[in-house]
Amino acid sequence: MSFQYKLSGFEENWNEASDISTSFIRYTNLDPGQYQFLVKGRVEFGAWSEPYSLNFEIQKPFYQTAWFIILIIVLLIAVAYSIYRIRVLFLIKQRETLRKLVTRRTEEIDMQNRSLKEAYRDLEQAHIKLVQTEKMAALGVLTAGVAHEINNPLN
Repeated sequence: MSFQYKLSGFEENWNEASDISTSFIRYTNLDPGQYQFLVKGRVEFGAWSEPYSLNFEIQKPFYQTAWFIILIIVLLIAVAYSIYRIRVLFLIKQRETLRKLVTRRTEEIDMQNRSLKEAYRDLEQAHIKLVQTEKMAALGVLTAGVAHEINNPLN
């Protein structure tokens, strides 16, 4: 007894079953789609029988289906939006931190400015007193000189 087989939709010619003790035929890498497996047999030197057919369908792998592609697109959009939101929140936090730093530094500068103005006023007053003291000292020297001249008329 001999057998022939073919897979319509994949191959055109009949294949001879070389080992009839093998009860399976292997096809690898079939594309998704409709197929019809045909097999026929004959007794030695007899006529071929009518082919027996088996219809089956190879479905697309899940990663090629529309729902999976849509799911991946939605997930990518969600991830991109999440990254965007995290970045925005980080920038808002960073801006708030910088605003607090600027406020603190501005207060420090204002305090230093007030301190410098007070020190400047103190220095200005000290300068005025020093000038007055020098004038008084000069006046004292002048007075002493005049008094000396009065007490010691021209010798």
